[in-house]
Amino acid sequence: MTKKTRTHRSPGFHKKENCFTNDPAWKEEASLQSEIETILIAKSS
Repeated sequence: MTKKTRTHRSPGFHKKENCFTNDPAWKEEASLQSEIETILIAKSS
C-alpha cells in the first residue's frame, strides 16, 4: 500500500494503524482508492 492511504477520513484511524487491514471499512476505502487511481492513470495515459 502507498502512504496515500494514511489520509483516511475516519477519526482515530492512527490508533488502529497496527490492525487496519482487519477493518472492513478500510478495505472498502482502499479498494475504492485503488479503483480511482487506476481510472486516473488510464485517463492520463
